[in-house]
Amino acid sequence: MTIRNRYRRGSTSLLAVFFVTLFSVLALSFVGMSNVNVQMANNHEHMVSAMMAAESGLEYADTLIASYMELYEASSFDAGVSDSEALAEFTAMAGHVQVTAAGTIPAAAAFDEGGGNTGTVLNVPAISVKSGDTATFSLQFKQYDDTPQEFEVTSTGTSGGLSRTVLLRYNIVKDTTLLQYAVASRSRIIITGDSTIEGDIMSTWGSSPEETPETWADIAPPFELAADSTVNGTMSTVLTEQVWGDSDNSHTDVILGTHDGLLFEQPEIPGYETSDFDTTVYANMTTDLPTAGSTQYERFPHGPDGYTDWTSGAKWFARDVYAGETLSNVRVPAGSDALFQNCTFEGVLYIEGSMSSGQQNNIRFENCNFNGIIVTAVPDTFDWKDNVLYFTGGAIFNNTFSDAATILAPNFNVNIGNTQSLETSPSTIKGLVVGGIVDVRGNANFEGTILSMYDPSPLGYSAAAYGTNAGYSDENNEAGSVEYDGTILISPDPDNLLPLGVSARIVLSRDADSFVELY
Repeated sequence: MTIRNRYRRGSTSLLAVFFVTLFSVLALSFVGMSNVNVQMANNHEHMVSAMMAAESGLEYADTLIASYMELYEASSFDAGVSDSEALAEFTAMAGHVQVTAAGTIPAAAAFDEGGGNTGTVLNVPAISVKSGDTATFSLQFKQYDDTPQEFEVTSTGTSGGLSRTVLLRYNIVKDTTLLQYAVASRSRIIITGDSTIEGDIMSTWGSSPEETPETWADIAPPFELAADSTVNGTMSTVLTEQVWGDSDNSHTDVILGTHDGLLFEQPEIPGYETSDFDTTVYANMTTDLPTAGSTQYERFPHGPDGYTDWTSGAKWFARDVYAGETLSNVRVPAGSDALFQNCTFEGVLYIEGSMSSGQQNNIRFENCNFNGIIVTAVPDTFDWKDNVLYFTGGAIFNNTFSDAATILAPNFNVNIGNTQSLETSPSTIKGLVVGGIVDVRGNANFEGTILSMYDPSPLGYSAAAYGTNAGYSDENNEAGSVEYDGTILISPDPDNLLPLGVSARIVLSRDADSFVELY
């Protein structure tokens, strides 16, 4: 019995020692694992902090770029921003960042990475994310000489010895805000008949300070939309809902067709005064028009019984007549008041004109084909009788010269009509169509934007007689025709470029799709 008990006591002691040792090993393992977890958590915290700092750097850079665009403004008449304009814009922006960003920043300098990769770089040293925080970010603005219309912003965030770097690109482009609209007008917009607008429209009618908004709303509404017409987009006005709603032309009475909503108190579209156009480059592409074979007298405006039929306010025009000709890159001299019948135009048709006596150009096109672009000189002011582009009969547009514009006629009265069915005679007007007032009737298909740049508000109550029309209206029937309804389609292309000769502000546009985490 005694021996048996000693044996059991010895076995129990050994077992106890084993478990103590095991638990000690486990405790040490847990301590080690805890230390590793603490270190991993600490590293993760710094990694997240570094990434947040890097992203904060991009936001800070975007703020600096936005402040530059608020203070400085450059513009371009080119179809796109030229290399020299892009290089100058980056240099100006870098100079703004240098004097605006926190801390002392060295000036932008040239770099050469080898292999022909040269350019300009501005380095912004480390900036603390916030006071008391060890996380910082540093920035680099870099533009390569061979791709000057873009630049990179690289932001490196650091925290606890760890770093993350992200990159975002910006494009140096012309402001194309205008092109998001199907129709943009300083006068009121009237849409009637079988007209479908596949996009937003904007009227700045009522923005003139010469009268109160209430007065403008009573003179005429910014929009009229017939019950059988459709705007698959919004309708933006500078007026308030109360001002328009309380006027004699309330939106509840004049907006009858389908639309995606009225937007009140909207900002005006950028610029587009007479000084925003320089069409001389197109004139330099042309040669003088041949001598006309005959002269024909017509009235404008005219009555319903023919082009010589008198109507109130009519003027006589002696028209140089061109019939059945194919004309390529020609220039119509001021005072010609030409009539083109069954003609085909290739390349650039340039029309001179001014407000001087005998220097105007009231042009009529009858059953003509246009395979190029129509461009006019830029009169100082708008005169709806003297400087006119008047399209009658079948006007067929198949512009192979430019996707950016079909008609650039600042301060001209542009009347576009086509009595031919678009199904039997396909016709598409591409890109921008500019006029003092643009009037569209009959059958017409637009893939672009209509801009009416004339502001009739100085005329007071007479301003109601001016408006951008899309669709059928009695006063716009061509001479000798029966009343007809047409089909008008207008679809904007916001991804298009503004054409050569149209000035727009140069902007630094962030390319959100370019964001990438480098390392």
